[in-house]
Amino acid sequence: MYPNLNAEQKRRGLTNRQTAAAIGMKTSAFEYKKRAHRFLADECLKLCQLFHCSFDYLFETKEQ
Repeated sequence: MYPNLNAEQKRRGLTNRQTAAAIGMKTSAFEYKKRAHRFLADECLKLCQLFHCSFDYLFETKEQ
């Protein structure tokens, strides 16, 4: 999971369904990609634009 992506969704009151729709994706695909860390470059760009965040912040995994 991407904790900052989840935080931005929550901050803006967006569900997975709403976020997926905003970037032109099915909800099930969006949820899978969040779990599997499998977003394509263009999907990452759309999410960064949607949330007005940098890639480094939005997709930080905090795995150490």
